[in-house]
Amino acid sequence: MHEPKPAGDGVQPLDANNSPAWRRAGVPGGGGYAKARGMVALYQMMIGGGMLNSVRLLSPRTLAYAIRNHTGDRIDEYMGMPMHRGLGPHLRGTTATIRGLGAFAPANAFGHGGVGSSYCWGDPESGVSFAYLSKQPQPRSLAQQADGSGEQSRARGDFCSGTSQQLRAQRSNPDGQS
Repeated sequence: MHEPKPAGDGVQPLDANNSPAWRRAGVPGGGGYAKARGMVALYQMMIGGGMLNSVRLLSPRTLAYAIRNHTGDRIDEYMGMPMHRGLGPHLRGTTATIRGLGAFAPANAFGHGGVGSSYCWGDPESGVSFAYLSKQPQPRSLAQQADGSGEQSRARGDFCSGTSQQLRAQRSNPDGQS
């Protein structure tokens, strides 16, 4: 994780979130480290019922438990709107307005946001998963974004999207050479 330098001329590591102790802690809700391609693979595994590249990583029962709605239409205190939370990802569900996945995603789509503008999702209906991972937190609060105050940071990150077929093809030919 990085933060803007005080002079505004780039970014610097955020010491508290880059320490060995932080990385070992496994902080719930704020301790994942990955590349976008790895997150797309994780979501492809979830879309695939716990299997990725013909390897079972989670049982269907465990996965179904993790990606079911455990919170109903409870209001998310940060955003002031419903958020259907599973154990890790949240789900689109059928509520008209929902945090994270918007109104157009299928009811069984699931995803998870991270610090700043990072976001990953999987859509079981289309078979597509997507990941965008930013390298620094968003310095403005949502209230500041709404009224235009504060400073906007430039997005710096890594993104990837794909299907299970694309991931298998990349795995067998990582350099993209024919």
